[in-house]
Amino acid sequence: MSQYYPSSMRATAVGSTMGFGRIGGIVASTFIGILLTLNLLPQYNFAAIGIAALVGGVAMLFVQERHAEYNKEGKIETTVNKDMVSEIKTTLT
Repeated sequence: MSQYYPSSMRATAVGSTMGFGRIGGIVASTFIGILLTLNLLPQYNFAAIGIAALVGGVAMLFVQERHAEYNKEGKIETTVNKDMVSEIKTTLT
């Protein structure tokens, strides 16, 4: 996912994404605990979890690829500092 963020803010964006993921893990555990204490039928529990997964899937549809970096074959390529690569090559030889 990191290639979808502009390189000037990539580290901050990936860190924020990881933070939101951790918060989601905490909230999900709490939500499941609340569902289990309500003594609902299992079908309702699965429906609640399925709705949350559906919302996450719909959110992924809105991820824009305008900042992603692709090569000519359409594959995502990583941005590497060419000076650093040439420096490493000269060091190794």
